[in-house]
Amino acid sequence: MAELCEDMGFETHKLLNATRAEINDFVMTKLGGIEPGSEVLFYFAGHGAQHGGENFLLPRGMEDHDPAKYETQAVPMNSVLTQLNSERTVGL
Repeated sequence: MAELCEDMGFETHKLLNATRAEINDFVMTKLGGIEPGSEVLFYFAGHGAQHGGENFLLPRGMEDHDPAKYETQAVPMNSVLTQLNSERTVGL
């Protein structure tokens, strides 16, 4: 997917087998630094889960898929959407 986007002229940032800390860092630094008016595609080809009406990205190293641990071990998709839905971006 990254190669396809690059071929179309987009700048890409790729995380492979990322931990929770790496995903959170990416969300805050890369997504938080998007220029106004940018078009953004966030593509996650990993595992996810839904619990209590909320979606979570399940990072590498999360061996226990107990929904009670999602808040502390997984990445809430809302944190990603908050960055993407800011006034800086025009597309998802």
